Amino acid sequence: MSQLSKYLQESLKKLYFIENSLIDEFPLILQKVKSDDLKQAMQLHYEEIGDHVRRLEDIFVELGLPLEEMESPSFRELLLEGSEALQKFDENPDLLIICAAIKVEHTKMGHYVSFLHALKEQKNKKLHTKLQMSLEEELNVSKKLESLLS
Repeated sequence: MSQLSKYLQESLKKLYFIENSLIDEFPLILQKVKSDDLKQAMQLHYEEIGDHVRRLEDIFVELGLPLEEMESPSFRELLLEGSEALQKFDENPDLLIICAAIKVEHTKMGHYVSFLHALKEQKNKKLHTKLQMSLEEELNVSKKLESLLS
């Protein structure tokens, strides 16, 4: 197996871990949201995350790989940081949630961009197109979250 193929597989497993972890965490986060605008943006993105997971599962199948997660320590650290901030500073939970969510979105975008470039190197347009949709959704939610800070 080439180094690029190995990197691709590890990136895929980490993305799968991250997206599935967010599905588990979202209900807990939504309970703390006060603003209707933020709640609406988070609900919409929660639905998109389900689409991201399905796309990743399709990619596993198309690559002939078992559905498998690989923990991402940097992502775990972001979740912990956000959780600790909400416990320590409770006067403006929406601001803390937005800031933590932006960090998470940028982490995910980094994984998607890396994976997309690896797919491009392998000239796999079909999978590239599928994953590009998820990246665009991540970019859009990040912009939406940033607009809520204004």
